Amino acid sequence: MPPFGNAKINVGLLHMRLIYLLILAVFVGCAPRELPHPALSPQEVVHINFLALQQNDSPELDHGIEIAWNFASPTNKENTGPIERFNIMVHNENFRPLINCRHFEIRTHFQEKSEAEFLVLIEDSEGEVHSYMVSLSLQKYPPYDDCWMIDAVIPMRLPSKDGPRVAFFTTFNYWPAPFL
Repeated sequence: MPPFGNAKINVGLLHMRLIYLLILAVFVGCAPRELPHPALSPQEVVHINFLALQQNDSPELDHGIEIAWNFASPTNKENTGPIERFNIMVHNENFRPLINCRHFEIRTHFQEKSEAEFLVLIEDSEGEVHSYMVSLSLQKYPPYDDCWMIDAVIPMRLPSKDGPRVAFFTTFNYWPAPFL
């Protein structure tokens, strides 16, 4: 028996562990965030959702809706689920503008320790402007404890061009030109 006969096995195991860790790092590190995580701020959760819906059919049909479902709070899922029903709801007339929209802009409405609300303005694929109020809450129970999740997305009416504009919002722009 060679003096380092067991070393080949140990080296082999070491190589297998390194390959496993490399694969894990590649898939976890490079994959878009598609699941709730305590490190995500409420703004990031809203951004991830609207970006997913903007790119809804990439890499596959209605993948963006799946991501939105992942970030729906347990209460939201009770009211809108299962996912097949949620998918139909997102494709209805009130929420269809979110799918494959041209642009979106997130404006902070209010945020406290465990609740947040954002006004999101979108330009749909036809060039029309729509607005949605997005309500989030910080979850308290496993498996989502300390994760921000979406409780509701409510279609809103935009003020007329001659009427008052929405004011006192912090704006996070996701395209180069001013929207409104």
